[in-house]
This record gives sequence, structure tokens and C-alpha cells, in this order.
Amino acid sequence: MNRTVMLAALSVFLVAGCDSDPLGPVASPVITLTVNSMNASDIEAGIIDKDENISTETGNPWGEFIRQAEGVCAADPVAFEVTSASLALDAGGSSGVEALDEVLTGSTRVIFRSTQGSDADATQVEIASGTGPSALVVTATRTALTPLLERLQGGDFHVAVQGETTRQEGEDFSMDVLVSFTVAAFCE
Repeated sequence: MNRTVMLAALSVFLVAGCDSDPLGPVASPVITLTVNSMNASDIEAGIIDKDENISTETGNPWGEFIRQAEGVCAADPVAFEVTSASLALDAGGSSGVEALDEVLTGSTRVIFRSTQGSDADATQVEIASGTGPSALVVTATRTALTPLLERLQGGDFHVAVQGETTRQEGEDFSMDVLVSFTVAAFCE
């Protein structure tokens, strides 16, 4: 057997032996969701917390990403990993607030939830955290997101902003928070 044939056979063997390893990643575009009308009614014991449902409707960035990943994978992705996350104030949809740090004054987290935050049985995974809204560090790994895999595949989950605040219940303000993140999807 000549050397070229042996190398070709070895290459086929090595590639075939990698079938159990996940492929990917399939990178998402920046996905932005607006958590609408965070206000004093979302404050309890110095924590403001509100979420919004993400969906897979046509034109929805998460839905488009899932369809792209399914096309590359030829199946549902087997894992996800958050690669970036940030928050911004939508000034046009806010009143009584000119900057996020007027409301989010301490520890801040972005969370993926299986259902609405008021559901005590919701599975929650922190995807990013930091002190204040501008210093978020991604914390979600593939392993951490595993409990939400089916929800992520189906686009049936909530994105939450939760943070310490010095604002009081009953204060007159409302803010729309833009949550932007990127994700990697992995194939089997």
C-alpha cells in the first residue's frame, strides 16, 4: 500500500471517529429583545425583575437563527452557548429614566427562563452578570444551558433582566430595556 493511500485511509478513519463530537458552532447574529415597561411594580425587596417571551415567529431573530442552525445541523442543535450579552436603554420607550444605571444600581443579571418569572417552578439559567448594566460578563456555558435545551430549540423561553435597585415601589418611572446577545449552536 503506497503512502498516499495510507494517509487517505487514516484521514477517513480519523474523520469517521469524530462523529460523536459535536460540530459547530453555528453563530447567531446579534439577537435583541425588548423587555418592555420595567417599572416600580416589578420591584420587590430592592430587586427589579421582569422578563419577556421570545418566539420563533417569521422575522423573529431567534426563530431565524434556529432555522439556520437546523439547516446546518440537518437536525435540532444539540447544545447552545451564549457568547455575548449587553443591555441598553430604549430611551424612546422610557419615561422618568435617562440611563440604565439610574435604576440598575448594583448586581445585574440577564437570565433565560423556561416560563414567566412569576412561575415559581421556572427553570432559570443566568447567561450574564455584572455590577451595573454596562459591565456584564457572560456566564452561560453549554452545560449550564442543558436544562433549557428543549425550550431553546423550540424558541419557547423568556429573557429576563434582574438587578439591584435603589428605586422604591410606587415611584413613577418606566423603562424599556434592550437585551442583546449572541449564541453559538452546536450540531451532533
